[in-house]
Amino acid sequence: MLFTPLYVLILVVSLLIAVYASVTLLPLTSFFKSSHDDPEDWWIPAELERISFPGGDIVVRKIQYNPSMKAYISVHIETHISSEDELLAYVNSRASALNELLNSISPDEKIYITVTFKDTLGQMDFIDLWRDYLEKPLDYAIIVKNETSGELGTLVLGMPSHDEPSFIEYFTNPKGFRLVSVIAFQALVKVDIAKTFKQDSRILLVDPQECFTIHGLVNKYNSLGFEVVVEMPPFLHAYVTDIPDFTP
Repeated sequence: MLFTPLYVLILVVSLLIAVYASVTLLPLTSFFKSSHDDPEDWWIPAELERISFPGGDIVVRKIQYNPSMKAYISVHIETHISSEDELLAYVNSRASALNELLNSISPDEKIYITVTFKDTLGQMDFIDLWRDYLEKPLDYAIIVKNETSGELGTLVLGMPSHDEPSFIEYFTNPKGFRLVSVIAFQALVKVDIAKTFKQDSRILLVDPQECFTIHGLVNKYNSLGFEVVVEMPPFLHAYVTDIPDFTP
């Protein structure tokens, strides 16, 4: 019986310590878990600004994969096209942006562009264009035929280099499909080549990666200490062909 009060005192003190630890340490543990251990919290995009033009928006986002990593700025064009009129508005707006850019820079400079054809271009016609004008295209959107099922669909592929010995075979049989025609492509070209494409009656749009508006955004966020990544203009093949997309 002499030890009962001491035992009670020890029990009370132990309970108080446990309560204190649960109040102070558990939130801290929860914070570190949610900040560093949950993959969903590593991707923290924040839209900073949006500049609208007919048929689309230029969107600026701050991207941070992990709280311990430095954020960077992403700039991309977002299309809002659900009708032929909206497609035409988008094309006219981006064509004006291209003209403004081409009239102010040296013909020897190079720019990244996305080119969309009015109608699909045949396999050999595209190969001839590629040989004549393109140093190294980046990607291209194509219509292909599945030789097993006979179905048509679209693919986006990287381009072969000029010195690739089997480039004809590459075009003829990409990824096991038979290439039918080409809808669009992306490339780095000299200004005079971009002007040539702009005047080609087969081409719907030559869309520059970094028009003056985007160039101004790059300078703005670079001056704030951010690395800026500008995405290529989107392919418009979904709006100029009725053939559905499919994943091979």
